[in-house]
Amino acid sequence: MHNNQNLKTKTMRSRTIQLIFVFLIPFIMMAACGDQPDKKDKTEKTKVTQKAKPKKKPVSKKPKKKKFPKLSNDNVVKVLSEYGENHPQNIVLLKTTKGDIKIRLYDGTPLHRANFLMLANRDFYDETVFYRVEQNFIVQGGDSDAYERRTIKRKVGYYSIPEEMQPNRYYHKPGAVSMARDYEDNPNKRSSSYDFFIVHGTTYNDYDLDEIEKSNNIKFTKAQRKLYTTTGGAAHLDGQHTVFGQVIDGMEVIDSIAAVEVDGKSWPKKDISMTVHVIK
Repeated sequence: MHNNQNLKTKTMRSRTIQLIFVFLIPFIMMAACGDQPDKKDKTEKTKVTQKAKPKKKPVSKKPKKKKFPKLSNDNVVKVLSEYGENHPQNIVLLKTTKGDIKIRLYDGTPLHRANFLMLANRDFYDETVFYRVEQNFIVQGGDSDAYERRTIKRKVGYYSIPEEMQPNRYYHKPGAVSMARDYEDNPNKRSSSYDFFIVHGTTYNDYDLDEIEKSNNIKFTKAQRKLYTTTGGAAHLDGQHTVFGQVIDGMEVIDSIAAVEVDGKSWPKKDISMTVHVIK
């Protein structure tokens, strides 16, 4: 009797546990499902919260410096002619330690005009000096003794410019801008590639002008004779050098430069430097 009762008790306990388990299963499954995040929601949440990658800024490319051809006597006419056609400007500004000088370049001397523009645009004249100053004659510059000048000259090239002299049209009155040249081994009177001078000037008498006509094989006009005998200039350079421009503003600066103290070789004791800028 005792054993049957124990068996009955165990059976009842087992059924009770089964009922409890059956009853709790749905709740356990619901709880488990509730703990798992919805994949769609997670994806959408990720899309919303994810920061957009910053766009890379375009790398700005520095404009390449324009390459200039290296000049020689073989290509100088071709290169300068093309450069002159592409650069019609003819007003330049010389900024010096004594003041500013504005110059008009002549269209009638196209090779010299183009050469001066090209050198100015290449910053060739920057920090060069007036190395020859003679009052009542000229102030000359376009070069310096700086070591880096040699490197610049090698890049530009070694050349001279065919003369473009027009003695009765462009002559050496005060403020005339003319190109220097070698007198030895230069029968065609070709101009220097970079050395130039500006006339300060002095007066002449008729006898002087007659002698210059003979020696330089030229003939002065009445207007030239009047100017040279009154205002002055550098008449003996006519027919010898190519005049390619004229000072149109700043002649008082030329007077100031011409008055500085110089050494025995006409070099100013205190350097007068310059930079050259193309205006229009």
